[in-house]
Amino acid sequence: MAFNGSVWGFILATMLRAIIIFGIVEMSSTNMHNAMTEKVLRSGVLFFDSNPTGRIVTRFSKDMSVIDMVIPIFAIFVTQGLFRTLFVLVTVSIINPWLLIGCFIGGGLLYYYMTSGNPAMMDSQRLDGILRAPIHSTFGMVVNGLVTLRAFNKISYFKQDFSNDLEKCANVTFCYIVANRWMGVRFDTICSLFIGATCLLSILMKGTVPTEQIAITLQIMIDMISMFSVSIRMYAEFKNYMTSS
Repeated sequence: MAFNGSVWGFILATMLRAIIIFGIVEMSSTNMHNAMTEKVLRSGVLFFDSNPTGRIVTRFSKDMSVIDMVIPIFAIFVTQGLFRTLFVLVTVSIINPWLLIGCFIGGGLLYYYMTSGNPAMMDSQRLDGILRAPIHSTFGMVVNGLVTLRAFNKISYFKQDFSNDLEKCANVTFCYIVANRWMGVRFDTICSLFIGATCLLSILMKGTVPTEQIAITLQIMIDMISMFSVSIRMYAEFKNYMTSS
């Protein structure tokens, strides 16, 4: 009875957490969009002279879509992974305190690689926002002046200019993906080495620690590591999305 109650409690708490996070993000996104729209509509002519149309469109399209669709999912995965990791660390410290040494070493390495890869990802996100604006500006300019461009046979010139802008933006996106995978490979390697060290330590401590405690330690470690690697990588992306603009 107590086990069934704990399972249902966990399910309800998970659903409530997801509903609260999505509600908060939806409210903040709506308020931000309304504030942006009001500020733009009430801006003076100097604002539109200083900011190209593509930059304004980027703020209302890419940046707002990140807040609407990316951040809620990342927030749920990150919170679940961090709380799950905290629970596992407490359990492991009670069953086998020697594993905490590997936890602290692995955590330090993860933090080092995350701080090393974050600047490249952040610069890539910032350059993506800068280089995406000329794409929208060129497209809008071509659509508005399509008759004139066809009359003077200048379509090829703007086509090449548009292709160059796309190539720059694609290069920046590729750099972001490479930096992300650079971090991901190292996170997965550290987590795999930690699982191997846990298994080796469990074999060496056979007879000194009860078998059922060793089994539950290995089970929760394997269950946690796969989620923790994804959560820490999503946390790095979440941080980049919030600070790169």
